[in-house]
Amino acid sequence: MADYRNSLSINFQGKGIPYPGTPIPREDGGQNFGFMNLRSNEFSIDDIPELAADPALRSLILMLNRPDSGFFSIGCASGEVAAEQGFRRSGYFEFAINSDELIQDAQHYFPVFFQFSQMLMSSGFSSQVQFDWILEPASITPQDIDGFSCSVIVNTFFTATPEQALVAWQEACGVLEKHLVHYCTASIGQPLY
Repeated sequence: MADYRNSLSINFQGKGIPYPGTPIPREDGGQNFGFMNLRSNEFSIDDIPELAADPALRSLILMLNRPDSGFFSIGCASGEVAAEQGFRRSGYFEFAINSDELIQDAQHYFPVFFQFSQMLMSSGFSSQVQFDWILEPASITPQDIDGFSCSVIVNTFFTATPEQALVAWQEACGVLEKHLVHYCTASIGQPLY
């Protein structure tokens, strides 16, 4: 039996992209800074506060927004959790297929998920981590396209120390980056960003 868990589900709530940030902090102390198009020169990855203290997530977000990537990032966050059971890290990143044609059909995300599952099994990935892939309808403006985005929520299992949880988190981000870097859709349809 694998030490990790990997699942895929669909949330039909939906969202608009781009979305605005909110000036009011959440209960957990974090804040929604809104969508930033990292493929343009308008924003920089250094403008994203959530990535300042998380080099592993920062590297993953950089890769998703490379010119040869088939994706663009939508949002992200991460943090440490301390509880009676021990320590863990929790976070997410959301991305979408950067093609006006492919983004419209949720089926195009399944091979990305399935091939990730296959890679985890064949590589012997053994970090104790839960990966939850969640597809969600998304309205992309100003292109006026209805499509889908995908969030990957990553939760490490509880560990005895924060350092152990951080290692598991870094391994999880690293294996996701290693997998997602292989997708390029630039020749199918027009890029959204």
